[in-house]
Amino acid sequence: PEFDVVPNSNDRLIHDWLKLAGQWDEKTVLVKLASIRMFEAFLGRKSFSYLTEGDVTAYRDDLKASVHPDADVPLSVATVLHRASHLRGFLAWLLNQKACTALPRSLPDLLQLPKKFHAPTSTSVIPMCLVLLRPKSCLPECPAIH
Repeated sequence: PEFDVVPNSNDRLIHDWLKLAGQWDEKTVLVKLASIRMFEAFLGRKSFSYLTEGDVTAYRDDLKASVHPDADVPLSVATVLHRASHLRGFLAWLLNQKACTALPRSLPDLLQLPKKFHAPTSTSVIPMCLVLLRPKSCLPECPAIH
């Protein structure tokens, strides 16, 4: 079967990025590539060589909004964190490419998400009854277990 494939200005850059991506497992590459292509689609296939801070912040804000249950396509916090991380790595790589050296150096940092998107690092948020690691029958009333 024939396919109508219209190459765009980003294909060469992505091809070059795939050379770097050879260091990762195939599944990892596909997930990272999907994140890059979703960003590209969000921008209407705008050339990566002309990215602005506004482009990246608009995408970041769209990712943040996607965790709400009423979003068009709701995403988990973990998915949003992964997509932002994948794109942050790609943008850091992109800044070192000949066609993109004039891009704002701040682009990768603009994908930093608010702290509420990161997992808690303290056990203080874990109900004390879970920390005790005792059988259910030994614990007082604990809604997290019962």
